[in-house]
Amino acid sequence: SLEILHRAVDEFRFAVPAGFEILEVRSPLLSRWAIQPDGDRRLLTVKLREQTVEPVVLEIVAQRTPPAFEAWTMPRLEPLDVVSHAAVVGLIVQQQFKTESLAFEGLIPIDTLVLTQAIPESVLRQKPGAPAISAVAAYYAPQSDFNLSARFAKPSAKLSAVTNVLLVIEDRGLKVRGG
Repeated sequence: SLEILHRAVDEFRFAVPAGFEILEVRSPLLSRWAIQPDGDRRLLTVKLREQTVEPVVLEIVAQRTPPAFEAWTMPRLEPLDVVSHAAVVGLIVQQQFKTESLAFEGLIPIDTLVLTQAIPESVLRQKPGAPAISAVAAYYAPQSDFNLSARFAKPSAKLSAVTNVLLVIEDRGLKVRGG
């Protein structure tokens, strides 16, 4: 959510975290969005249909694969050309993963209910057969300088097999068939 303090604007820019791909950008005022290289980083530019002085809500969906489970740190989608920056920072994890440690600096813990109410429904809505997700932690970041890190235990691989064996006894001998 972006609050406009001075003069009307029709464009916003963000520094995209390394390794992330922007999948979707949504807003009622959205005209188009694009990713542009800027030296060693990439910028997301969001263009609105018209200039506005009203608050603008953008829903940005990004994905990084594969995730880092051992030494995970919170990536930041950094707004550019802004006077200040505050955020609600949250951690939502598939229930199959165990959060072993969680450390934070420059963050104020808040109720995870605030996080689940603020997240777009498309993130929380799971496809049939997909693992369930749950909110692990939520924080308020009053400034842009914060750190959140965690370590997750990835479940070991399991193999589930169903076998069958058919033993045929005949005068000439025994036969076994399996599957």
